[in-house]
Amino acid sequence: GGEAAKLSTSYQAFPAKFGVNQIGGGALMGFVSNVYMIQTVFYCEEMMRLRVERIKEMLLLTGVPRQSFWVAYFLSHLGFFCLAWTIGYLHMYWSGMNGVMLNSPVAYFALALSAGPTFIVYGYLLSFGVNDFVQCHQWVGNWLNVTYAIAWMILTLGVEPGSETAHNLETAFCLMPGFAFYQGIGKLETAAQSKTPLANALDVFDYNRGVLRSILFLLFDFFLFTGLIYIIDTSWFSRMRGPKRAAESQHVGMD
Repeated sequence: GGEAAKLSTSYQAFPAKFGVNQIGGGALMGFVSNVYMIQTVFYCEEMMRLRVERIKEMLLLTGVPRQSFWVAYFLSHLGFFCLAWTIGYLHMYWSGMNGVMLNSPVAYFALALSAGPTFIVYGYLLSFGVNDFVQCHQWVGNWLNVTYAIAWMILTLGVEPGSETAHNLETAFCLMPGFAFYQGIGKLETAAQSKTPLANALDVFDYNRGVLRSILFLLFDFFLFTGLIYIIDTSWFSRMRGPKRAAESQHVGMD
């Protein structure tokens, strides 16, 4: 008989596609983003204390311009945020995290410089709704954590990953600053695990990669919250109605 034919088998492994909201993908960065998002409570507490204890009122009465008051506190809070973020980034780098090791640092610091100011003014805005430390820590803290967790659970457990519904919900949830920040750094971690890191600044500002979208949402929130703070703090609507009411009263008196 002839020589027996040799049989052989081969296989090709296809790596799993990592998702930004999956535990094995970018969702672990949710813990990182939560650490910085929850600082919103501190900014809220600081402004609430200045208002309730009338420190802000006394400063304004002594001649401190209103804009200078807000800018001074904002810059001091932003400085500490940047310091905290730099320490966190270096810790992640020294720990050998895939995203930080493979992606451009421009991506992380662009996100941080968008998220930090937004978290700060978000805390300032929420401070108008609380009057003591218990309300600040319980109500504001729970609001931040619950809304953040609900958005993540819906995208992770409630809809099919990668579907149009998931994409639309993800876009809507990015209106929340903490979630927008999480999506940004989560996509960076996912890109690194998928061997498609954002290696340079051009990749970072490519809208299709997802990071720029988070930055734009954070900037939108920043200007929205700043505008609302201005309206509330200066009683803008009352001032707009005031002269009209005075004119009406004068007209009635003349009649």
